[in-house]
Amino acid sequence: MSYYTSCELTIKIPPDRTSDEDAIRKALLEKLPGVDIEFISSSKTRQPAVAEAFVPDSHSMAGIKRQDFGTEMKSVAAETLLGIASDVLDEFRE
Repeated sequence: MSYYTSCELTIKIPPDRTSDEDAIRKALLEKLPGVDIEFISSSKTRQPAVAEAFVPDSHSMAGIKRQDFGTEMKSVAAETLLGIASDVLDEFRE
């Protein structure tokens, strides 16, 4: 079982870049083994980008929390997943 199983990413990709889907999926799975990846073609998108990142409450990453000064602790697991995926997508931006 891979660590990111049950985590999900939605990637927006321009219609003229759909041929890059396999390469993007491979790169994301190398960095985030087990993550579920969905691609959405969007004419409003010029470069591949993360549209959404989801980490279920039952996942061990859900315990990653941050506290801003004077606020309650908040989960940052999805932000962490989004950041990792965005770094991978940087390789595919022209």
